[in-house]
Amino acid sequence: MRTSTWMRVSTGPRSDAQDPESGRVGLLILVCTMVVLALVSVGAVITTVHVQRSRLLTCADALAAAGAQVVVANGFYADGRITPGVGELDLVQARVQGLLDDSAGTTCRVGEGVHLDGMSVEDKDIVVRVSATARLVGLPPFLGAAVAPILVETSSARLG
Repeated sequence: MRTSTWMRVSTGPRSDAQDPESGRVGLLILVCTMVVLALVSVGAVITTVHVQRSRLLTCADALAAAGAQVVVANGFYADGRITPGVGELDLVQARVQGLLDDSAGTTCRVGEGVHLDGMSVEDKDIVVRVSATARLVGLPPFLGAAVAPILVETSSARLG
């Protein structure tokens, strides 16, 4: 009679508690996932700031064009001139500020609100400077207010 002996081939440790490297793959996947999520979050914030800057430039363009129309219309219909007269720049700035207030919910809805920083006439151009504090997505409000960049854009429109 023959007796058969079965030999067990060892394929490694029998339990995870005995393996000093057990769980490292899971930890590596967790760390890689956190890095990818951080990169995606940073990309989203950068994209948001870029879009807000683009919208602020659109607002500045609209305000400069409106200011140029006011200057040209007032001067041209009064006495045929194109450049603003004495004291007329204050009127134009008040009109541009009024347009900014009216379009705060549409064209000029950027970040935490757009502010008219200045307006001037240089040669035959009207130059408008606006600023806004960017609104950052995904950050708590107290942290977003501390690190949010202030966006500044300048636009000009030709008189005449």
